[in-house]
Amino acid sequence: MCYTWIANYFMKKYAIIIAVLFLFLFPISPKAFAEKSKPLEYVLPYPGLLPDNPLYILKTTRDRIISFLVSEPLKKAEFNLLQSEKRLGGGMYLIKKRLKKEKLAHETISKGENYFEEAIANVLQAKKEGRDVKGIIERLTLSSQKQKAVIKELEQQVSSSYKKDFEFLYQRAVKLGEKVTSAAPSN
Repeated sequence: MCYTWIANYFMKKYAIIIAVLFLFLFPISPKAFAEKSKPLEYVLPYPGLLPDNPLYILKTTRDRIISFLVSEPLKKAEFNLLQSEKRLGGGMYLIKKRLKKEKLAHETISKGENYFEEAIANVLQAKKEGRDVKGIIERLTLSSQKQKAVIKELEQQVSSSYKKDFEFLYQRAVKLGEKVTSAAPSN
């Protein structure tokens, strides 16, 4: 009987020590219980050479060749999404870091939206072929949200002569986001 009391005493003591160690090793963050009201952080890829670089034509030529060689719809959609995001990042960089490049930034982002539209078309083709498009649709949705946010932010930073152009880009991004939503598979 005495041994069970001693055993219970040490078991409780070790249980408390283990619980305290567990809390220190795996702390519970108050953020874990907070509602997820903020959108996920979506990082744009590095754009590489920008359109104001003399070697940019080599980059665009390479991208056209790669685009021509990729025939599988899902891979082409991923490639077009990447190109779209790189153009958006390039346009953002042209406005934020290199002043007086608003026209070039507008053209770059507009071309990026063309790539985004092609990505949606590729996803629709893959969906028609019976392929699983859930993953790429999720990426397109996040990218669409990021595009709208970046374009809206840039619209506030450009001169008044380009505000309407960026408003048009924003409206186009909204419509493309709606296309992505309608392309999502229904569960």
